[in-house]
Amino acid sequence: MEEECIGVLAGLEDGEPSVRCENDGCSIVQAVIWHCVDCDSSYCSGCWSVQGPHRPNKKGRDGVPHEKSDPHVVRRLRSTLRPSRDVNHIEQLHREDEATKWFDVTRDPTGRPVLQESDRYMALMSNFTSTGDSRTCYPQLVSFIGTTNAGKSTLIKMLVEHGSTNLRPEDFPSPVVGSVAHDNVPTSGDTVKDSKGASGCHWGQGRARAGLKSEELHPNPLVRFRAIEWADTEESRRREFAVTTLYPRLLYTFSDCVVFVLRNPKTFQSAVLTKLLDWGVAALETSINQPSLPHCVVVQNGSDPGIDSREWEIDYATQNLLMTVKGALDFVEGVPRFRELANKWRGLGKHIYTVEDLILRYYSSFRVVRVPAGPSYMIINEQIGRLQRAIRNGCEASFCSKRQARMLTNADELYTYLQCGFDHFTAHLDLPFNFMHVSLLRNPIPNDFGGHILQLCVTICRRRGNYAPRRLAWIFEKLSVVLASCVLLDCARFRKGKIVQLFSSYERFFDYAIGEYMEVHLPCAYVSAEGARRCVLAKSRHHQKGHRDSHGILAAGDFDSPLHSDFAVQWKQQISAGVESLHRDFTYELGQVSMVTASDGVPEKEIALDLHLGHLEHFFHAVGPAACMRSHATCFCCVMNVPEHPLPCGHVLCDDCIHALGRPRKLSVEMKKCPLHPSETEWARPVLVSTTPPGASARVLVLDGGGIRGVVQLGVLRAIEQTLGGELAVQAFFDLIVSTGTGGSIVATLAMRDLSVESCLDQFKALCDHAFTPRLKSTPVLGWIARVIGRRPGYKTEPLYAALKTAFSEDDNLFGSNERLRLGTKIAVICTSGTGRESMLLASYRRPGVVHSGYIFERPQEPDMEAKIWQCVGATMANPIFFKPFVFGGKTYLDGGLRCPNPISIADREAGFLWPGQPDLVLSLGTGQDRPAISLKLSQRHEESGSADDASFASHPSAEKGVPARKWLSRQTDDVLQAEIAWQEFKTLATRSQTESNARRMIRINPDLGREVPAQDSKGDLEGCNA
Repeated sequence: MEEECIGVLAGLEDGEPSVRCENDGCSIVQAVIWHCVDCDSSYCSGCWSVQGPHRPNKKGRDGVPHEKSDPHVVRRLRSTLRPSRDVNHIEQLHREDEATKWFDVTRDPTGRPVLQESDRYMALMSNFTSTGDSRTCYPQLVSFIGTTNAGKSTLIKMLVEHGSTNLRPEDFPSPVVGSVAHDNVPTSGDTVKDSKGASGCHWGQGRARAGLKSEELHPNPLVRFRAIEWADTEESRRREFAVTTLYPRLLYTFSDCVVFVLRNPKTFQSAVLTKLLDWGVAALETSINQPSLPHCVVVQNGSDPGIDSREWEIDYATQNLLMTVKGALDFVEGVPRFRELANKWRGLGKHIYTVEDLILRYYSSFRVVRVPAGPSYMIINEQIGRLQRAIRNGCEASFCSKRQARMLTNADELYTYLQCGFDHFTAHLDLPFNFMHVSLLRNPIPNDFGGHILQLCVTICRRRGNYAPRRLAWIFEKLSVVLASCVLLDCARFRKGKIVQLFSSYERFFDYAIGEYMEVHLPCAYVSAEGARRCVLAKSRHHQKGHRDSHGILAAGDFDSPLHSDFAVQWKQQISAGVESLHRDFTYELGQVSMVTASDGVPEKEIALDLHLGHLEHFFHAVGPAACMRSHATCFCCVMNVPEHPLPCGHVLCDDCIHALGRPRKLSVEMKKCPLHPSETEWARPVLVSTTPPGASARVLVLDGGGIRGVVQLGVLRAIEQTLGGELAVQAFFDLIVSTGTGGSIVATLAMRDLSVESCLDQFKALCDHAFTPRLKSTPVLGWIARVIGRRPGYKTEPLYAALKTAFSEDDNLFGSNERLRLGTKIAVICTSGTGRESMLLASYRRPGVVHSGYIFERPQEPDMEAKIWQCVGATMANPIFFKPFVFGGKTYLDGGLRCPNPISIADREAGFLWPGQPDLVLSLGTGQDRPAISLKLSQRHEESGSADDASFASHPSAEKGVPARKWLSRQTDDVLQAEIAWQEFKTLATRSQTESNARRMIRINPDLGREVPAQDSKGDLEGCNA
């Protein structure tokens, strides 16, 4: 981004303004002091007016009286407006500023253009976490656009420092301001945080950086490269093309506010307005279901301080600037491009009379702020305050729009949107980005009855793909019957009383489902005149854009629902009528059976189930085929529960349905067919589904993370297996295994591959040997220096992924229908979100979601979004000291040990969600320790009053500014200590809340290695730890 300083002050003397009156005859103490920049002197209020240049009717060189300036304001702004001329100091600032680069377009070694993205966003969000503020953070994006020398860097720096009297530079980094020492080069050609130069530039101009050579800058290998797939021509490979096409799609699409900076107001029409509209068109045409349009602020920088004082007011400046382009839409003398856009909107039914009307088709608001040239410090300060308020007002309005559209995004959710956006726009230049698809990916539908109904509605309608009013009404009519049958089944299973009387307790779920579907998921019914194009926007996102599809805008107009206004009421009446009809059938069948069966043996559940299965098969035969209607969030058999048990056909049923439909065995249930399409799934060999006996308690195994020291855990498991007789694999003794880091590879091997401990040990050693492959193999010292100083991950990621794919195959899901995975122990691995703010759990099982659990239980709704086993292990092993972050499904995962090196608390909560009552056994395995040293640290922690701070890392990781890996690197040696602290805190809490006998069921084994524990990547210590 070419960013230069504004108003470089000529004639200012070095030195700070005095805070005392400089009039020799003044004796007033503690008077208010004003600094005169023109006189370079400070005076009190009484002495100010007696100075010659300050007497009545006196004016300065710019035609206005000398300005009374606050010395503190002068001191703050002068450091920004008059930066250092020392070349060495400037180069040092640029080196420090290098870490703030977010993304950029560059070339790979073959010359192909790629989009490179650093970890800057993650670092910023990690910094917010390190403040200890536990509130939910909703980041907002403000993009600064402008030509070279417009003053973007200076404005950003002044905004950051405005109103802050004690802000240190390291508290909130701001751009390096251009200096006259390098007045012929851009100040930050690579910094894309502010969207580059609006005029664009060709390849090779980017790395000016005030004369620094590229090899002098610290490398940042925590960078993800994406090939720009559409750059396949000479024209599309030019940097100017990337600036004018890719950046608007990336920044305008996600920005809450766009600030365009210009110096010469006479060029507003040619240099600014054209780009504002063209970039707005590009962003508007390439996004669907966008919650709000960005707000636009134009900054007229370097304005003459002697202009009409009304120009400093935003409203006046806005209208005055718009008056300069009032003829731009004139049919004779107007700008052809503007007339074209205006006519397009008029053809869509919008009234476009002025340029402002046209601008507001692409932006939520349009404001102009003037900022004077120096040395009018007080006016500059006042205008920066106005600019700050204008930006804040735009962001607040955008926040409200997103909240109204139910599209507010926290730090991790916004990161997911950005990652998906980067992936999308580097692959597809003109295909619109659909916010709704990402929203459903990140925010699953709730898993109560209303959420399950909604999931069924969305799945069926999406698969059918026909939103014609009559077709939709027919689908919902069919759906009303099967939902009435679901109510009947649920009442027969769990509730006493007449079903028609119990129906009222279900109504709120139907209200939620139909309301949410019509508001968020049902597309508009508008069809173009020729009938070939249909609007795809949902009601909650159908704002200024009007009607549009994936190819662009169709017409102006509000949301046109394919369902009539009282459809929701009518649909509920259909369900109610269905319940009454089914109740009559149920009562009749019950009477028939009771005539030949004792009154206490009437099988109500079986009768309701038989009726339900008939309606279910008929429903899926009508709207199906059932084989295409699958969900991992809802049991489509009863539509009441979260599915837990996958079948070979791909459907997943809940525990209640499996027990009701299958033939019970000792520790499993035998299923002969799928109830959704029984005639198509008469399996030759019945499927055995593992179940937990009623009243059984769980046995839980918890594995710390520890890199190669995981071999210690395998040694302990081998000893346990031998103690128990060696006839049965050790994993068979546990119902749930939770792990983090390399422990994930151990549990996946034991539970998902059903290998012996010995085989697992061999595979673990091979995995470590492949994973910890140094980048600079022949020069380990240089590799260590690159890792520590340059934030370079110590090892290549490709060998790790290749080893994981070999060990676990590329096709097997962690949760799915593979036959090998239906029996055995449940497992879960812990990861950390890309921002470091959240712990995330990837599991081989499903359970209902829990609000405020303290971590995120990942549960994809669509089968296609299920993670593979190797991906889950790769995600939990992605320690940024050693490997690059793992990216899957638009989300970024890091090693779970960064937040919880011992996931004992998460394992205990998961066991409680899955099985009622206290577990029979909780076994926590460490990766080895130097017991005397750890015991000493634990005793010191207990004695120190600030011990709570020592433990905070386990739940509140922090990171240095821009260097998250360094903070984790400095604490890596304490991972064993943090694991022990986590166990002590858990055991203390458990002892307080449980009986002594239950507390004795919780065991921690962490062998004493008799020496300092080896580093997580020390392959040479594998055999020594295994001894």
